[in-house]
Amino acid sequence: MKKNRGFSLIELVMVVALIGIVIAVIFSPIGFSLRNFKAQNEKANIISDRRALMDYLTREIRRSEVVDIIDDTLIIDSRVYRIEEGIFLKDDERIMDGIDGWIIDRIGETINIEIKSIDSKGKEYSISSSINIR
Repeated sequence: MKKNRGFSLIELVMVVALIGIVIAVIFSPIGFSLRNFKAQNEKANIISDRRALMDYLTREIRRSEVVDIIDDTLIIDSRVYRIEEGIFLKDDERIMDGIDGWIIDRIGETINIEIKSIDSKGKEYSISSSINIR
């Protein structure tokens, strides 16, 4: 009599199940790390872009002759800055996307600006600045 050599179906199913568990244990931290990296990268990009926009507005205000605020519109030497549907516009020219709102007010010779953005998970980020006009 010859002995049959090989694996039974139950043995193969058990091996496949064990390999699946091992792969899940190995790759789950990698998936978590990738999701975390993407979230941190998005946050860094939002903050960096908004900071660059704030620096731009600060320079424009400081070298201007006339600054007016009408509702949510900033007018610097006849150039109109506003936000429409998440797009920051300068005289109807697209400057930056992903701006969800801003608050502008003027108290005496100080202009306060707060720029707000919301990431893909719904978390709000804001950057603010007070600019003294000389």
